[in-house]
Amino acid sequence: MSTATVVSGFRGDQQLSARSRLAYTLGMVGLAMWLALAGRHAFLKEFSSFILFLLTFFTPWSAINLVDYYFIARDHYDVPALYDPDGRYGHWNLTGILVYMIGVLVQLPFISSAFYTGPLVDRLDGTDISWIVGLIVPAVLYYDLILPHDTANNAHAARTAELASK
Repeated sequence: MSTATVVSGFRGDQQLSARSRLAYTLGMVGLAMWLALAGRHAFLKEFSSFILFLLTFFTPWSAINLVDYYFIARDHYDVPALYDPDGRYGHWNLTGILVYMIGVLVQLPFISSAFYTGPLVDRLDGTDISWIVGLIVPAVLYYDLILPHDTANNAHAARTAELASK
């Protein structure tokens, strides 16, 4: 279903028909089954390596979201503004996207996986510390870059949320 959502978003469709949703879902199930059968002799090992490699992309994203929620927005999101492209959150958080890309890149020297091994892993006796780097660097960088620009917006959002809850 997420594939259908992505495709419909890029095509500008507001809604997919039941037949289209079924086709996307069956296509993805078929592809997943084919991949599992094609790699059945080493599927678990390869799948585990793939899931661990995905941490490279999820760790910086998690760091940014946690910092934004707990330190920037302080548990007060302006939910209606999330759906308004012209609202306080806008279309894109370019600072967040830039920090995310940096967060992925700074992990590369420290990754130890079947897909890729970074140049600093040997110096660490094969230890993968990429997830630590991927949490700390984006968290600190996002906090330092976004806080000065978002202070006024968050104060306004906190007041709005407070008034709405009364």
